[in-house]
Amino acid sequence: MKQLLYFGALVILMTGCKKKQVEIDRSALNGAYKGKLYSIYQKEYNTYDTEVNFNGNNYNSRNSVETIGRNFGEANGTFDLSVGKRVKFSLDPSLVYTADFDWGTVLKGEYLCETKGDSLILIKNAEGENKLSYQYRLKRVN
Repeated sequence: MKQLLYFGALVILMTGCKKKQVEIDRSALNGAYKGKLYSIYQKEYNTYDTEVNFNGNNYNSRNSVETIGRNFGEANGTFDLSVGKRVKFSLDPSLVYTADFDWGTVLKGEYLCETKGDSLILIKNAEGENKLSYQYRLKRVN
């Protein structure tokens, strides 16, 4: 009987200590953000100035990425929030980029999203030998 009580207490403690998954509020994202985009590919680090605007379920972004003098850092589209602090960005299909474009430098695909006060952090990591990572570290400007 004692073992059953200990087991019951352990189950209550373990379920009671579970952290509640805090979801992202879409309306809290609305607004303009400025900050940096950090990209890491193998052991090469790059930093770009960036701006992202959210309005409803639409976004547009602009950063200082340049390839052979062309600015490819502009994008727009829609985004959806999902469970586990994830955001999925879908690019406007009418946007055109050249073959030498780094797709990671525009918001496209799924990102882990963290908010704290007026800060927004978006993280996209790719597994494998290339160890590719993109991080947007942004502050709300309005």
